[in-house]
Amino acid sequence: MDREQELTTEQEYFDHAREIRENKRQARSQPVSAASSKDSALITRDRGRSAELRPPSEAPAFGRIDLEGGDTTYYIGYAGITDPDTQDVLVVNWRTKVGGLYSLAEADNPCGVERKRSFDCDEHKIVDFTDYVFADLAARISELREEPTFDDDLLRELDRTRTGEMHEVVKTIQASQTPIMRAPLDGILLVQGAPGTGKTVVALHRVSWLLYNYADDLPADRVLVVGPNPTFTRYIRGVLPALGDREVRQTHVADLGQAGRSVRLGRDEEHGATVLKGQARMADLLARALHSRVGLPAGPELVTIPLSGRLVPLDTE
Repeated sequence: MDREQELTTEQEYFDHAREIRENKRQARSQPVSAASSKDSALITRDRGRSAELRPPSEAPAFGRIDLEGGDTTYYIGYAGITDPDTQDVLVVNWRTKVGGLYSLAEADNPCGVERKRSFDCDEHKIVDFTDYVFADLAARISELREEPTFDDDLLRELDRTRTGEMHEVVKTIQASQTPIMRAPLDGILLVQGAPGTGKTVVALHRVSWLLYNYADDLPADRVLVVGPNPTFTRYIRGVLPALGDREVRQTHVADLGQAGRSVRLGRDEEHGATVLKGQARMADLLARALHSRVGLPAGPELVTIPLSGRLVPLDTE
């Protein structure tokens, strides 16, 4: 099959998947009538993720993977699409284990993927595609593995005109970032890196991945994304809603615990004091100062804390 024929075949597949997606969108918009309370709750939850279906004009998938052996192919998109008549899975959600192979596979560890195909689309029309055959890539770049490698999707994203806001970039997530983004929800995860290494991209897409895979334990309205300042928060605010996670609250450090009150940031001080505060020995001093402030309320007064929507009183004991 030549390239033009393959483009036509892929477009026919996209058109079919898109038609089913739009039927699903229309079904979600229908009023709920004689459904049970349980059914109504499920329908409400399903509608809450309608944003992940993406706009009607957008392509249903951004990539495709062919597993080794050549018999199994998966199309990867922002939302799963299943043919209701045949029950065939037409598009796999990027948050699933299979969907993660799209970004996890690389030349020296293909993860069972023989070929990755990236689609370049103008709305829902496929303009072109790029194939990455991992066996060929491994042979061509084996001597360059000490240097980071970037695929064409990432380079196109870096070259794109900026609008002052960060966008979801599932398509460009690198293999080295994927295990961090998909780490289990079992404790605190600290991600460190130099500027421009993708920490924010990984963090936001990890939030979306966790909300999808731990939906029963992690409601979106209980998640808070905290940025260092209002400018940063404005920059990232569109990423999670674009991925379908609209109920996550996003704020910045100065607003934490302030109930909307403005906070004065910074003050003028002598150069010597600034230098002193930057020295390593300040760590022990600050630790002692903070520890000295820890104590119990004086007398029998109660301390009231909010917990799961109710106020819990605690006495000194």
